[in-house]
This record gives sequence, structure tokens and C-alpha cells, in this order.
Amino acid sequence: MLNQVVRAIEPHLSLDEVIDEWNQISKSLSEPSRRRLPQIAQCFIEEP
Repeated sequence: MLNQVVRAIEPHLSLDEVIDEWNQISKSLSEPSRRRLPQIAQCFIEEP
């Protein structure tokens, strides 16, 4: 059971695999983009 836990925490990936799949890895780890106005834009928008 310990081996399964270790493999889950530290999966074996070769450097070649990481380099080949880097775009997918980074996309999977990234947060979704936020849809908000910059603070400077908020200063010039009048709210009702």
C-alpha cells in the first residue's frame, strides 16, 4: 500500500515526457482566466 501512495504523490514521468506534454500539463494546472475589469477602468465606469 505504501508504494501505491508514493506513486500517487510522485508519479514517474521521464524528462522527455514532461517536455513533450508540457503544454497540456501547464494548461491542466492553470487557473481559469478571470473576467474582470482592471481597477483603473472601474474608476471611469458609472454605476447606476
